[in-house]
Amino acid sequence: MTADRDRVTDAAHAARHARAAARPASAATVPPASAASAATLAAGTSRPAATTATAAGAKGGTPADPTQMTGMTPAATGALQAALAAEHAAVYGYGVAGAHLSGPQQQEALKAWNAHRARRDQLASILSALGAVPAAAAAAYQLPFPVTSASGAIALAATLEDGVTRAFIGLVAVPDAGLRTFGALAMQDGAVRAARWRDATVAFPGLPPSAMARRPRPRQSGEPLAKGHTGRADPP
Repeated sequence: MTADRDRVTDAAHAARHARAAARPASAATVPPASAASAATLAAGTSRPAATTATAAGAKGGTPADPTQMTGMTPAATGALQAALAAEHAAVYGYGVAGAHLSGPQQQEALKAWNAHRARRDQLASILSALGAVPAAAAAAYQLPFPVTSASGAIALAATLEDGVTRAFIGLVAVPDAGLRTFGALAMQDGAVRAARWRDATVAFPGLPPSAMARRPRPRQSGEPLAKGHTGRADPP
């Protein structure tokens, strides 16, 4: 009992320290392959990244104390790890995108980069407080397409936000209500940023168009065929 109580106390202290910490933006926090791009993003600003406590926004998106979370199943931990992996990729990708942008667009990329860094740190601290080892960032990531211009960088930024939004879908199905809210607000943030980059919205952020495709209902035994249908398979 004493060991369990000590573990919970240590986890609570770790979570509180993580929520209070604010890490300055610097190229050293980004995977080596994108350090030059990250330096481009960080140039001209000494403002620290958002703290982990505010990473989910001011609408109550920060999960409750990890030691008080309920129903933390392996699936829930896996969903947290998947979201963390997506944030790692977004941090790297925005470093690449920022190197091809300038002016207001680069500032927008900088804000998104800092937001993803903050949420990455928050996810890592939650996992650590729960006794899991946070997934580490890769040294480099394969981009979905070559980025050599501002238009390519904007397309990459929108794609990154799609990936993050898709990753957080897993959190909205976990048993803990605080994590579900956290995941839903994270999806909202990603969808809003993607819409800004595209200057357009999509009907179901995070889901491919094929997920919404109408599927034929299987015919029940004894059910009459629709008019004009023979019951035979259509020729290829």
